[in-house]
Amino acid sequence: RMMSACKQFGVFLLCSEAFRNLLSPQAKEKFRHIDTCTVKGSSKKQRVFTYDARHLSINFFLHVESQDYSPEIWKTDQDLKAMRRHITPEFEAKFNAGRNLYLNSNWKAAI
Repeated sequence: RMMSACKQFGVFLLCSEAFRNLLSPQAKEKFRHIDTCTVKGSSKKQRVFTYDARHLSINFFLHVESQDYSPEIWKTDQDLKAMRRHITPEFEAKFNAGRNLYLNSNWKAAI
């Protein structure tokens, strides 16, 4: 269900809060909270996240075995950094402010 909602949110990747909680603190920082919703068959509200990355024109491949990666990769890997170059602190602040207004039902201010 989560992946079928990607089109609705206009993103390539969605993940649940349960999945995000399995990640290192450094990885968690890179996931953007885009909505809080109740999924079909549940009455519990769940936070939904995406990972913003543009991969077009980035020539990357995994050149290290997965067991050799550390949480620092999010800050040091040139390919990961290049894929997120378009995500600025200003974008994050503005998006988070709008999302919070939306989640608090302040529709006019959220737009």
